[in-house]
Amino acid sequence: LIRLQADIVMSAGGFVSVPVVWAAWCLRIPVIIHQQDIKPGLANRLMSVWASVITVTFEKSLQDYKQKAVWVGNPVRQEFIKASTTSTAKQQTLPMVLVLGGGTGSEAINKLVFESLPELTKQFFIIHITGNKTLEKDFNYDNYQSYSFLQGDEMAQVMKEATLVITRAGLGTLTELSFLSKPTIIIPMPHSHQEDNANYFQEKNAALVVSQINCTSKLLSDMVTTIANDREGLRNLGHSIHTIIRPGAHKEIVTLIQGILKK
Repeated sequence: LIRLQADIVMSAGGFVSVPVVWAAWCLRIPVIIHQQDIKPGLANRLMSVWASVITVTFEKSLQDYKQKAVWVGNPVRQEFIKASTTSTAKQQTLPMVLVLGGGTGSEAINKLVFESLPELTKQFFIIHITGNKTLEKDFNYDNYQSYSFLQGDEMAQVMKEATLVITRAGLGTLTELSFLSKPTIIIPMPHSHQEDNANYFQEKNAALVVSQINCTSKLLSDMVTTIANDREGLRNLGHSIHTIIRPGAHKEIVTLIQGILKK
């Protein structure tokens, strides 16, 4: 920090951040912490003592950090902001279902989708982001496409075009789905902070949530078929998920940084 002559330190959590933020406090370098998930992690709880400001994604988190907390929402990648203002015609005639398994993919979700393909591809066009998990075999369905990874602009475009999204409960992805008002089925990673995120979305009627432990290919197929064919249900889910996370976080965070640096 001395060598870089840092003017400010910003952290979104993670154990590696703790000694950095502590060093910044010792050097009287101001610190901003961002609380992304609904449940505060240990790193952020420790670092909150040294922070000047703690920005939070959800209004509920204001209770966790008291007077230091500022409710801003969660930043969205520029590719998604751009996608929201552009219009492109869908090329497929069937409703599109987008399946995401997090940054590296999910073997459990992949397996559920593979087993569901015979039924799902009868009614839907499936875009499946598998991550770096090895496919068990090649699936040759007319209405199915799989990718191990999509660049930001590509992901923004397919997410915008999707009728329904199946996803984990990472806050980055949920923020993008909220920004684009996408009806969503969440299968959170078991025994992790994702379950807290998913439960909060379910409490606010902002997504449908199913436990990975209890989910079967038939249950998933039935859920997709039911909600994707329910126009009012899709509209309600899209509205609720859009209102659960405040937009414009990137601008508010920049304003906070500028204000701290002027002091």
